Amino acid sequence: AGFKDSLSLFAGSQQSLLNTEPITLSISLGELKNMIGQEVARNDVVKILKKLGFEIAVNVEQESFNVKVPLFRHDIVNSHDICEEIVRIIGIDNIASTPLNFSEKNRLNKTYFDYKNALNLRRRAADNGFFESVHYVFDSLDELSELNFKPCKIKILNPINNELNTLRPALVNHLLSSSEKNIKNSKRSVRLFELGEVFDENANQGLNLGFVVSGLLKEPTLINGAKGEEANFYAFAAIVQNVIGKFELKPCHEITYLSPYEQAHLYQNGEKIGYIGRVDARVEAKRDLPKTYVCEIDFAKLKFEPVLAVPYSKFQSMTRDLSLIVPENFEAGRIYECIRGLNLKELKEFLPVDIYKDA
Repeated sequence: AGFKDSLSLFAGSQQSLLNTEPITLSISLGELKNMIGQEVARNDVVKILKKLGFEIAVNVEQESFNVKVPLFRHDIVNSHDICEEIVRIIGIDNIASTPLNFSEKNRLNKTYFDYKNALNLRRRAADNGFFESVHYVFDSLDELSELNFKPCKIKILNPINNELNTLRPALVNHLLSSSEKNIKNSKRSVRLFELGEVFDENANQGLNLGFVVSGLLKEPTLINGAKGEEANFYAFAAIVQNVIGKFELKPCHEITYLSPYEQAHLYQNGEKIGYIGRVDARVEAKRDLPKTYVCEIDFAKLKFEPVLAVPYSKFQSMTRDLSLIVPENFEAGRIYECIRGLNLKELKEFLPVDIYKDA
């Protein structure tokens, strides 16, 4: 009884208000056309959306709509949902089918062509009997100093070891070291090439292509009477030409680690692209190398002209001999420049055949 006396009853009500602003989405006629696949009239869009309970504000200049989504449409969150509502009312069967317009972007750029050209060079080098070698971009500062290379101004704080303590300015030292190791392993003929990064005195990066032939040009076989053919300047130059294409040789004498009597600069289309020559006898003796020839080329300066198919001439080719009397020490390159400067359209090729001298 005491419990009933302490019980009190109250009457009242509670109201919950949802304080939520409706979502406003912006969509244009162009976007609708791209999503649906065909154009829908502006008045039809407005009529459909209003009947579905949407509030619409039309921007006539920009051909766009600001659509206010009803609070009970929780499934409408972006412009694609609005497009879906329009398609649902129009009917998917009433929309004409259109093919997908897919156009691939042209991705053939300089990086791609450099990669393909480098790959072709490596394949052609392998076809001519060279083995590819890969070395670190670091080199020995002492060995480079012996070859009179200028040291890189950028110092390496934590070199791998004492023999790899600077950035390499050229490929030649690594190629000679690899040749030396192969010769000490009883290899009588060594042919190596490398396509690798180099760094100049200011640490500017470049890409070089290097070749080396040490010892015999060809191994002894039954075909050559079990006598190997020793490497020589012109045979080595011919092999390099098979890899990189035609070039011109102009004599030089400033490369100190090459023989002063067998060295030349390589030129393509009048631009110097590298050098070729025999390693100096003192360097060969110090490294226990036989007769060795090296070549190093700046990859960026190589000319890769596309191969064009042209019809054969209706006329037969004609060959003419031209004899010239020149001083004994006259350079053949001057004759080449003179003939090339004539720009004769009919002249396809010219080359020296023989040299005649008085007894």
